[in-house]
Amino acid sequence: MTNNTSLTNSAPQAATADTALAPKTDSHFDRKGLVQMALLGLLLLVPVAAYLLGHIYYVNLASRMTIIAMAAVGLNLAIGYGAW
Repeated sequence: MTNNTSLTNSAPQAATADTALAPKTDSHFDRKGLVQMALLGLLLLVPVAAYLLGHIYYVNLASRMTIIAMAAVGLNLAIGYGAW
């Protein structure tokens, strides 16, 4: 491979100046990130609200579902790393 850049070419310098002024789009606080954080916060508040409202059945059900999901992930990892 050869390097085709030249020291007298000013076009790449202009391009880097324009990109330095452009806003970054890889931020966690863009629209998609904010929606995801809001949904995560809502999911974290649902069990607390259910407990405070006296719906112990739903708290127990969510706890059992979480335990079974963690067991499934552990089994998935064990089978994935244990196979061949």
